[in-house]
Parts: sequence; structure tokens; C-alpha cells
Amino acid sequence: MQAPEHTEIVHAGADDDAGLAPVAGPLRAIVEAFIPATQGLSAQEYAALIARIDARLAQEEPIVTTQLRFLVRVLDFLPLFRYGAPLHSLPADQRHRFLAWMQDCPIAKLRVGVWGLRTMIYVGWYTDTQVAQGLGWKASAGGWQDYRARENAVQERT
Repeated sequence: MQAPEHTEIVHAGADDDAGLAPVAGPLRAIVEAFIPATQGLSAQEYAALIARIDARLAQEEPIVTTQLRFLVRVLDFLPLFRYGAPLHSLPADQRHRFLAWMQDCPIAKLRVGVWGLRTMIYVGWYTDTQVAQGLGWKASAGGWQDYRARENAVQERT
């Protein structure tokens, strides 16, 4: 009897280097639920948002991106049991209710994953310079010293 040939185990994820692009559709439903201001984004603006998230994820181990893609797929699938439709097909109020429940889910892995995904979405949104400017946020390498100097200059003018 011969020993079985050694076969290399190949990871099934053909989209390993694709970032979150493979789940961009279902992810958009999640993004819009977490940040309602994103509902009016054009396809180009949404792609830029995903690119900012992917840029941040590139600083992490590749498994993190794989796990987030899997989580997005799970989050899109789970509402089938309660609502009879995937997350991306649900009305905004049902999406919001479902994700609010998931972020407080008794299953720790899901809860932590949802909060991690939410954080990455916020990173992608709030690192957009137009969004930051619209909020009046003016980051500076000088930190609080620069902020206080600007505030004092404004007070002196008034």
C-alpha cells in the first residue's frame, strides 16, 4: 500500500487581495445603516469610501480583511431567518434594527465583529477631507496648542 501523495492545501478565497470589493453591494447596506448621510453617495464616492477602508485594512494582517468579508456575508444572510430577505434588500428601518441588535448580540464573536466593522466604516467616512471639513474638524500636527492658538485668534477678532 502506497502512502497518499502530499497535496498542498490551497486557501479557497480567490479574492484575498481584493479588499472589501467582493462584498461592496451588501456592505453598502451596512454603511448606509450606520451612517445615514452616505445614502446619497454616487458610485464613485462610495468606491472612494471603500478604498479608504481598504487602505486602513492594508495595515492589518490579511486575515482581518478576510474575516470582515465573511462577516459582511453573514450579516447579509442572517436576516433571511427573521425577515425573509437578505439585509441589502430590507428597508432602512429593518436594516437599522437588525444591526442594532447585532451590535449588542449575546454572541461575543458577532458583537465584536460588528463593532470592528462599524469602526472601519467610520474610519473610511471620517477620513474623507470633505466630510471632515463639513464637520468643522481641523486636524493639526500641533494638536491642542494649534487649536488654542486658533481659538485665541478668533476671540481677539471679536
